[in-house]
Amino acid sequence: MPEVYYMFLPNVLRCAVVLMGLAGFSAAADTEYIGSLSPNLVPSLPWLAGTMKLAADKDVAMLPTKPSQGSKVYVGNLFAIRKEGVPAMFVHSPDEEYLYVDVNLDGRFEPEERFALPANPNPQHEPAQGLQIRLPHSCAIQETMPVSVQVVAQGAGYMLMNTSRVLASGTVNVEGKERLVQYQVGCSSGTVDPRNGWQGIDANGDGKVDPGVYSPESAAADNETLVFRVGTTYVSTESVDLKSRKVVLRSHPASDYSRIELEVGSTIPDFSFMDATGKPRHLGELRGKYLLLDFWASWCGPCIADMPRVKEVYDHFAGRGFEILGMNGDDEDAIDKATTIIREKGATWPHAIGSEARVLIKKRFRIVPFPTKILLDKEGRIISIGQEGQLPLNGKDLAATLEKCGLHLE
Repeated sequence: MPEVYYMFLPNVLRCAVVLMGLAGFSAAADTEYIGSLSPNLVPSLPWLAGTMKLAADKDVAMLPTKPSQGSKVYVGNLFAIRKEGVPAMFVHSPDEEYLYVDVNLDGRFEPEERFALPANPNPQHEPAQGLQIRLPHSCAIQETMPVSVQVVAQGAGYMLMNTSRVLASGTVNVEGKERLVQYQVGCSSGTVDPRNGWQGIDANGDGKVDPGVYSPESAAADNETLVFRVGTTYVSTESVDLKSRKVVLRSHPASDYSRIELEVGSTIPDFSFMDATGKPRHLGELRGKYLLLDFWASWCGPCIADMPRVKEVYDHFAGRGFEILGMNGDDEDAIDKATTIIREKGATWPHAIGSEARVLIKKRFRIVPFPTKILLDKEGRIISIGQEGQLPLNGKDLAATLEKCGLHLE
């Protein structure tokens, strides 16, 4: 996920810029932006992965051509169009690597079902950089389903990875600039539902949609209207018609945009919450200290496993300008379990918990992966989300990060 930075503006100037933007936008309220979609659907993240095992002699005998001397053959499945998987075989030879996929689902491998693999596969790459095949599964306006495939080394063996989502892509002119838009396609329904499923828009004008889990350019709708910020314009998708390839966006007032953008340098706005003791609190009470927002839930094993290390750091730094706010994502029926964990782990820092916290996490922060940790400076600006190239925030690394921020143990 690319990092985005901006120059910090003085408070007065920052407010002036925001007010100017909102004033400029108000004249364009309730505007329609009409664009068109590409006729071709494309595969997209997330990846599904399965372990490949060494093929038995009976498996190798299914190949139309015997592998060269010294080759190793592995067998696995693509989990894209059916639960039992689509059979595949990976051949690793001294000279080349290739993959057989039973594309026509006839129970055997044929010469035309052999695919060369791109060099140096990387599961972080976008699907377009991997091998792309089409499987016999009707998907909306197409008779086949596009799938990207990667074979990735794992220890002494390999994982077979395939995309699980199909997107419709197009462009819409918003305030004088063509913006890429993308929508998850319901293959079985043959439609795009703007109120459900993943969607994204090129908000920063770089010609791409950032699909990262913390990106403000994308989100998964859950029976809701998603509003995106495109400069000083706020838009949602009104309709997507795959047959006519027409897409319609509609503008919104700034007040409809509730997302808290998670980019290094951006400021987390004040919000209210109920703590684990039932006391109403708000984020502003914790300003003036370095603050770790720790998103966790009782069902998240890694979250619970990291708590003792986080507690150790908290016990050392709590009196030196550092605080933690636990952001609990448990449903109502698991609140008792969450509060028990807080007590048993000695997690004595404040925790946002209950329905108000869940709305914050799901609808405003739009946190998907647990655990997630976000470190804020004394003014509430994001220092790190723990991503690659940023300051690490796991319990074992947190103390060193705080020291780099100027908090030192005596």
